[in-house]
Amino acid sequence: MMLKNNEECPHYPQPGDAGSCTHTEIFALILSLALLAGCQAVSIVPTPTLYVASEENPFAAVPPALRTSTLDVLFATDRRREETSKLAKSYGTGRSLSLAFGSAELEIGNDLSWEDVVAESRTEKRKRSLALEVKTLLELGRWPETPIPRVYEGDKLVDDPAVLAERSRVSEQFCAEVTRRLSLTQKKDVYIIINGFNYDFERAMSVTASLWHFLGRQGVAIAYSWPSGSGGMRGYFYDRESGEFTVHHLKNFLTTLATCADVKRVHLIAHSLGTVVVTAALRELVLKLGQDGALRLKIHNLVLAAADLDLEVTSQRLAAERVGAVVKRSTMYFSPKDTILGFSNWLHKGNERLGEMEPGDLPPPLVTILELHPDVQIIDVEREVGSLLHGYFYDNPAVLSDLILLLRDDRDPGAEYGRPLERRGANYWEIPAGYPEPDS
Repeated sequence: MMLKNNEECPHYPQPGDAGSCTHTEIFALILSLALLAGCQAVSIVPTPTLYVASEENPFAAVPPALRTSTLDVLFATDRRREETSKLAKSYGTGRSLSLAFGSAELEIGNDLSWEDVVAESRTEKRKRSLALEVKTLLELGRWPETPIPRVYEGDKLVDDPAVLAERSRVSEQFCAEVTRRLSLTQKKDVYIIINGFNYDFERAMSVTASLWHFLGRQGVAIAYSWPSGSGGMRGYFYDRESGEFTVHHLKNFLTTLATCADVKRVHLIAHSLGTVVVTAALRELVLKLGQDGALRLKIHNLVLAAADLDLEVTSQRLAAERVGAVVKRSTMYFSPKDTILGFSNWLHKGNERLGEMEPGDLPPPLVTILELHPDVQIIDVEREVGSLLHGYFYDNPAVLSDLILLLRDDRDPGAEYGRPLERRGANYWEIPAGYPEPDS
C-alpha cells in the first residue's frame, strides 16, 4: 500500500462518501502501524525455508565453545544508559555523546539443551518455545564523548592529546575483544546489524542474535543500536533525527573496526531507517577518505532491507558520490506492499521510498548502476511476504534463506550459483513463492 502525495488514506471513506479521512484517523492508522513495527514478540526468528525438511544441518560446524542455549553478541550503542525493570542497567531511547561497546547474553527458551535448540531451529512448527531473553548486559568499554575538546599547543588549536590517547586505548580494547571472539570460529567475518525505526535495545539484540544463530554462529555479530524506539508519528521524526545524530559515531566505529588486524571482511545489514544511517556514514567516509581509503574499510556486503530512503536521495548517494564503489556487493530488498514505508512516503509528501519502489520507478542513474555493475542487485520480495510486513528480512523464512545464502555462502543470484532467484531484469531479481526448495 503506497500513499502518494495528496492521496486519501485507503481504509477510510473517500471524498463523495459519507465522510473522508480526518487527521485523527490518519494519525491513528499510522500509530497502529508504527506499533506493529515495534511490538513483536521477542524470540528466535522463524526457521529459514533453507533448513526445513533438509538434510543440511547449519549447526554441525558450530564451534564447541558456542554450542549452548545462550547467544552472546557484541553491541555498540550511543543510547543513553538507564535503569530498567528487567536489568540493573540497559539502554533507552535517549542519546549519548559517547559510543559504548559491550556484550549481551541472551538465553533461548527455558532450560533447553543444545540438542533441543538445534532440533527446534530446524523445524517449521516448533514444539518448544525459542523465546529470547537478555539475561546479562556487560559494558566493556566506552570511547570519549564527541566532539573531542580542543586545546592550545603553543599558538595552535589541536584535539586534546589526552582524549585522543584514551580513544586509542578503548579502540585497542575493542579490537582485542573482536579478536578473542574471532579466534573461536573459522570464519573471520564481522556482521553488523544496524537497527531501524522503533527498535528498543533488547529487540536490536534479539534480531542480531537470531541472524547470527542461523548463520551457524560463525564470525562475530555486532548489533549497532542507535537511539530509536520512541514509537508513534512524533517518535518517527525523533528516530529520524537520532539517525542523523549517530552518523558520526558509526563512521568512527567502522574506521576503528577496519584497524582490527584479524577482521577479514565486514558485512553491513541495515533495516528501515538504519539504511539512512549507514548510507550517510558511507557517503561521508568516501568524501573524507577518498575511494582508495574507503576500500580499506573491508566492507564486503552492504544489505539495505526495507530502506526508508528517498529514491532521488539514493540516486545521489549511490551514483553521484560513487558510494557503491567501496563495497564489494550491494543488495537491496524491497516490496511495493510495504505498508510502513507507504506511510513514510505519505509523510514525505509522496517522495517514494527505495524499499517500496516499483522497479519501473527507478531513477535513470540507478538504472545505469544496475546495468553496468553486476555487484549491485535489487530483490523484490512482494510475492512472498504480502502486505504490512516491514520486518521481512528477519521474520520471513524465504527472505531469511536468501540472506543466509548471500552472507554465509557468498553466492551470486541465480540457480546456477545455488541461489535460485528469478531474474526480472538487469540485476533485478524476485524471490519466488516457497523459496528456496530445500534441496536446491
